[in-house]
Amino acid sequence: MRRRRGEWRGMGNISIVWAAIDDTDNLESIGTGRLARDMASAVEKIGLAMCPSVTRHQLLVAPEIPYTSHNSSACLELLADLNKLAEIIRFCVGYLRDNYHEGADPGLCVAIHNGELNNVTEFGRLAQREIVTTERAYQIAGEQNIHLSAHGGTGLGVIGALAAVGLRSAMNDGRFLELKGIRDIDGVLRVDEILAMTAIKRICAKSGEELGGKQRVDTRGWVRPDLKDGLATLVVEEAPEGIWRTLKSKNKKGDEK
Repeated sequence: MRRRRGEWRGMGNISIVWAAIDDTDNLESIGTGRLARDMASAVEKIGLAMCPSVTRHQLLVAPEIPYTSHNSSACLELLADLNKLAEIIRFCVGYLRDNYHEGADPGLCVAIHNGELNNVTEFGRLAQREIVTTERAYQIAGEQNIHLSAHGGTGLGVIGALAAVGLRSAMNDGRFLELKGIRDIDGVLRVDEILAMTAIKRICAKSGEELGGKQRVDTRGWVRPDLKDGLATLVVEEAPEGIWRTLKSKNKKGDEK
C-alpha cells in the first residue's frame, strides 16, 4: 500500500483505531483478508487514515459454524484523527456494502484503541474456543460503546469482526497480511536484511530463541509474521541446508485468497 506520510504532518489528535471485518466472501470470491487489504488501501487513498498493518485472526472451526474456508476475520490498524472517526465508520460501512460478495453475512466493528477493550478481548478469545452468539456480541459492543454493524445476509459476521478487534487490541494474536515490506521480499536473506527491509521487529525459531543478524533465512516468497508480545515476529524453522526458512512457502499458503 502506498504511504503519504507528508499528508499527516500537523495533525494533532492521531490515535490507533481498529476496523475489523468478517464473513465477506463466498467460495468463488476473494477472501476476507484480501478485501481488508483493499479497504485499507481505499482508506489511505482518500486521506482518512494511514494503515500500517492488517492482521488475520483465526476463530473456532466447528461443524455448527457456517464459514467459507477457514473461519478467520481481519483487522485494520488505522492511524487516524479521532475527529474523523464518524467519517471513517461511514466510509467502512459503505465500502463493505459495496464490495462484499453474494451469499456472505458481513459484519463490521470499529473501535478506538484506548486500553479499555478487555471485555472485547475476552469475547475474542472465547470465540476461538466455543460458539458465541450475535446477541452477546452486540451486548458487549453496546457496553463498550463501540461500533458494531451487520451489512447483509444473517449478519453473523459481527461475531468475527468484534472478536478480531478484541484479539488485535491485546497485541498477542494474529498474523500480518499487510505490513511494510513483507510482500516485496523473496529468496535467501540475512536476518538483519529482512529487518531493514520490512517492519518486522524480530525473527525467532519455533522454540522462541531470537536469531542473530547474520543468520540466513529462506523466505520462500511467503513472509507473514505473527503478532507476539506486541511485536511483528517472524517464526522460522531450521532447514537441511544449514539455514532457516519460513514455515510456509508461496505455493503452500493455503489460507489467504
